[in-house]
Amino acid sequence: MIRVGRMARDADRKMMARELDIDHRILTSLLPLDFVERNMATNEVRRGNLTKRKIEQVETLA
Repeated sequence: MIRVGRMARDADRKMMARELDIDHRILTSLLPLDFVERNMATNEVRRGNLTKRKIEQVETLA
């Protein structure tokens, strides 16, 4: 499992977006306590918030 939260540096967001195989703008739009995670066993990518129960699928680039 890879899970990332809000990041300040654009270079970090772009690098992690490549690892997650998603558009880096998804990581740019994260708010405090938001996260994006990729299950490496299933390749499923989801986003959510640590304090809210809503979790949604994220489209990958592949």
